[in-house]
Amino acid sequence: MYRMSAIIRTCKFPIPYWLQKNGVGKGSVAYFVYGRFQPGHVGHKVVFNRLTKEAEEKNTSDLLWVDRPGSQTRASNVFVFVSQKQNKPRIRKGPCGEDEVSGVSTCENPLDPDTKVDLLQKQNPQPSSLNEPHIHFIKMSNINAGISMLLDCYEKVVMFVGEDRVGPDGFDKLKKYWDGGRLEVESAGKRDETLGNIQGMSSSKIRRHAVNIKSFDVGDKDYEFVKDNLGVDKVTLDNIINKIKAVYIKKVGGRRRKKKTRHKKTRRKKKTRRRTRNRSANTRSRKKHKGKHTRRTKKKN
Repeated sequence: MYRMSAIIRTCKFPIPYWLQKNGVGKGSVAYFVYGRFQPGHVGHKVVFNRLTKEAEEKNTSDLLWVDRPGSQTRASNVFVFVSQKQNKPRIRKGPCGEDEVSGVSTCENPLDPDTKVDLLQKQNPQPSSLNEPHIHFIKMSNINAGISMLLDCYEKVVMFVGEDRVGPDGFDKLKKYWDGGRLEVESAGKRDETLGNIQGMSSSKIRRHAVNIKSFDVGDKDYEFVKDNLGVDKVTLDNIINKIKAVYIKKVGGRRRKKKTRHKKTRRKKKTRRRTRNRSANTRSRKKHKGKHTRRTKKKN
């Protein structure tokens, strides 16, 4: 079982009144997904739609997504946890190269958590009707922290992942930390990056095209690709592209020589003078001692 701290934990989210169990104070089930979203794109909407569809199946026309009857406070059991991982340029000698855009390295997370959450919220606006569930977009340090937070509010949580992440070698291994079947892992569908449609879209493709953008207008094919697959206004779009391009640069051949500063030249001159003075002093000392030794020897003879 997952070890929790001794601190008393309480639920942080409003739970739909019709999901709450009498006398327990918790909801019956919640659905969530966890990812890096570097950046979010239209392909993620397929997974989000699957989450809301699962939630809507438990809803009826006379049940509102509010925390209690007569209230206007939105409640929902659909969550998207956004990883807080981000590049750490200080541990690198220089900016990321273009060939590292899709590689597993410190260069694969160019966007900060707040930017990612803001982008996802603009890409997936909340419904105006209280008859439809909305999505909580929350930045999270790790997946275990997200599950623990949900289990404070719900008896069971269901996690949706890619088809290749289901099984004992995938996220199923997390089940052992929570007993009683409180965590379930289901497939959100199969993704094939070789496809040109939404099912084949990936964040690495977006980053690759963003790096190659030369002109921020409709005449640039790479710009058009990013614009169509992010689906946001131009101000937000250009901001995301600039943040990605700020991390990645094309590698330039040739050796870069370090410029010698005036301070370093002065240091070297001082060191040279000191060494010269020391050598002169040592030479005079040797000559002096050598002369004394000669005179003493002559007197003895």
